[in-house]
Amino acid sequence: FATRGPLSREYQRALVQALKDDDARVRAGAAFTIGRLDEHGASAFTALFPLLDDRDPDVQYAALEALARIGRFIEDDVRTAVSRVVKLVASDSAILRERALETLGWFSVHARSAIDDIVDRRTDGDARVRARVAWTLRATSGPGDPKVVDVLVTLLGDDDAGVRIEAATSLAITGSGSKTA
Repeated sequence: FATRGPLSREYQRALVQALKDDDARVRAGAAFTIGRLDEHGASAFTALFPLLDDRDPDVQYAALEALARIGRFIEDDVRTAVSRVVKLVASDSAILRERALETLGWFSVHARSAIDDIVDRRTDGDARVRARVAWTLRATSGPGDPKVVDVLVTLLGDDDAGVRIEAATSLAITGSGSKTA
């Protein structure tokens, strides 16, 4: 779907109801569609929370994406979302860990309470997750945060070039004002 813009309340209620469907494909599709509503999906923001605990990783992924897209436009409930999303940062699935980190990054400064959880993934076995750690720290921290700068400097020595590139970019942006950089 390429859905953007306000929808009738009836359609929004139907999408929220579809989040509870027995079929995982329907739940994931509803979450995906709600996410594509951007700021117009704000009324369904908290209805996405239970999907973070869904048994199907595709549903969890779709919920993370929708939360990231909508969370950029609202402040209400984002702090609650952070506490729910941060649980998936330690998921068994590398794809979900990466997406959870990206979602926290889109929550920007509202996700600062999760900095320790983000930092803990710096030694993740998946290079994409480690690269996402650098990006997420850049998106959620303030300039020159010594803890963040130290992690980014450490990631500059990573075996993976993609991680080193993301760390260097993040350090250039986040490290301003730091004595370590």
